[in-house]
Amino acid sequence: MKKAFLSALLAAFAAAPSAAGADIVFLSDFGLTDDSVALCKAAMLNVFPQARITDMTHNVEPFNIRLASFLLAGQAAMWPRGTVFAAVVDPGVGTARKAIALETETGQFFVGPDNGIFTLPVLRFGLRRAVALENGEFFRQPVSATFHGRDVFSPVAARLAMDDSVFARLGPPVKPAMSSWKQASFDGREFSGSAVHAEAPYGNIWTDIGEESVARSGLVAGSTVAVTSRGRSLEAVFVRAFGDAGEGAPLAYINSRGLLALAVNRGDFARLSGMKTGDEITIRLPDPALIDMEKAPHGGIVFDIRYAGPDNFTGKTVYPAAKCYLRKPAADALAKAAALAAPNRLCVLDCYRPLSVQRKFWALVPDERFVADPAKGSRHNRGMAVDAALCDGSGKWLELPTKFDDFSERAARDWSGASPAAATNRKALEDAMRGAGFSGLPSEWWHFDYPGWQSMPVMDIPFSE
Repeated sequence: MKKAFLSALLAAFAAAPSAAGADIVFLSDFGLTDDSVALCKAAMLNVFPQARITDMTHNVEPFNIRLASFLLAGQAAMWPRGTVFAAVVDPGVGTARKAIALETETGQFFVGPDNGIFTLPVLRFGLRRAVALENGEFFRQPVSATFHGRDVFSPVAARLAMDDSVFARLGPPVKPAMSSWKQASFDGREFSGSAVHAEAPYGNIWTDIGEESVARSGLVAGSTVAVTSRGRSLEAVFVRAFGDAGEGAPLAYINSRGLLALAVNRGDFARLSGMKTGDEITIRLPDPALIDMEKAPHGGIVFDIRYAGPDNFTGKTVYPAAKCYLRKPAADALAKAAALAAPNRLCVLDCYRPLSVQRKFWALVPDERFVADPAKGSRHNRGMAVDAALCDGSGKWLELPTKFDDFSERAARDWSGASPAAATNRKALEDAMRGAGFSGLPSEWWHFDYPGWQSMPVMDIPFSE
């Protein structure tokens, strides 16, 4: 009896309707105040009763095709192959604009108006094929001139989710419309972009400036940027998390979509700034100006730039020229240190260092006691650090505990094994640099940082520029 019951149960499961098929992800600007979304879902379920429908959002700003395209591209990166995206932001409904379906190279399908809404998914994932939706067999009849979301896009999306082999039957091949939206840019000092979304309910503004561009710019956490839009400017601190800024403080951050965004910690940036979706934005980085110390008053500094020759830990010439570049506060302080070192002279060994060079150094010596991790950026990369030795009036090194780039305990600032003369000269060097405002790195007697380096962006400007 038990055996017969189990056999009957298994047979019942086998006969039950299958939920096989792809997911449908539904996006629109319909909102949720009327029945439009429910009607579209009903049209899907009438075609494919077992459809799995996920609402991405129905609160896209009305007619904002660019935002819809951005959201589609971001979501497609998370959903599996075969997923069908039904997108209805369609200000041209009922006009001569085409209705289309397309498949990306990643095997996902998109159904909606041919108004550029699929531009960003195609650019990001590639286009395998596209068709104009012309076969009325797959539509809900009669087709309303003003509700293609219900009568065309929803039933077609459901049919594709049920069986994508019908794709070629939907209509003739077509080249989808691609929008040429202005792209964000960076000129070495300032980002120019636009607001793509105001995130409710917090009022965070998402820009079209990507995380990769921010990383290449050298902007680091703690830097203060100037944000300008609608003729109004305000300052924001670039942070990793909202709580890294004070309550009520404007901030910039990389959001979960990989975009540079603007917010107020426990506040509303859109309300504070008056900024709206579509507004143009400029974001200016802190002044990156580097001073060529040889061309500035420097009090007789000797420029003994070790990476411009082979006398360094790499044994190779790294810099194309023996140059010392610093940001102005550090440059002014170094000139003061040179005066305090009299009657001796400062021999400067390294100043600004491009980030690309830092990466090479880290590959050779991945030890943060001696080489800064390029993922965090060096004080040298910010133009706010100096490596220096003490020299006599002729520019010859005085006795010091070690050679430059001696990555051993003997290089430590407090190493007690130095000769009396070396210890005296080490202290004289430190007194001159500290007297000008620098602080020393504990593990290297030659390395000095100027205050405020944390707020300066990392740079990767080659010496040739």
